[in-house]
Amino acid sequence: MQRLCLVVLACLLIGGAGCRTRTEEPLTEVIRSPDYRPDSVGTVAYLGFAGGTSGEAARTMMEDLVEQRLLASQEVFVVLPRDEISRRARAEGVEELLGEVRDFWRGSRKIDKLKTGELCAALGTRAVVVGVVEDWIETGSARGSSESPYSRVAATLEIYSAETGRRLWKARSSQTLEARALEGSLQEEHEGTVRGRERMRSNTVQATQQEQQAPAIEGVAGQVAGALDQALRGN
Repeated sequence: MQRLCLVVLACLLIGGAGCRTRTEEPLTEVIRSPDYRPDSVGTVAYLGFAGGTSGEAARTMMEDLVEQRLLASQEVFVVLPRDEISRRARAEGVEELLGEVRDFWRGSRKIDKLKTGELCAALGTRAVVVGVVEDWIETGSARGSSESPYSRVAATLEIYSAETGRRLWKARSSQTLEARALEGSLQEEHEGTVRGRERMRSNTVQATQQEQQAPAIEGVAGQVAGALDQALRGN
């Protein structure tokens, strides 16, 4: 399948106190199939995320964050949330099939074409939305070290056709935030005075000894989820 790669700038601007963005990957990459036409998708089933080596907690958190954003901005097509999918699956007697399709995605990061098509027919959808948590890193604290602790999250979001089993659309986004030593209020009215110079020396010592913590990974994950949603709305 031919693919058209569109690189969409998604510099994730986070103004949290005490943190700064390390822009090693400031772009969200979007891959579209020539067969992808958002207006023809209609309704899609959100089947959640695979966690890879990131663990169950990371998978469920990203799953929830992305679902919240997809449901809040259903501008491209209608997204069925997981609770509605489970309700329809019970009503249609395909709960076991739903579990098999989800488990296959989580275990292999692939879509079972036949089972996905059967599931979507029962749910009344034309496609499925799935994702993968690729990176989920939160480093420990550092005292008196030149290396700042950091948090990093990278994830993908993908749409697969129920009819063909082929991937129609994919976006990948990542964000890394690192801690920054607290800066003393050295530029205030005392600067230049004897007292100000004494405070400067004191704050410098405190900054080098200060124990820094990595930024909360929940906030980083929220930024990545928001970037994936923006990419989807931008098609």
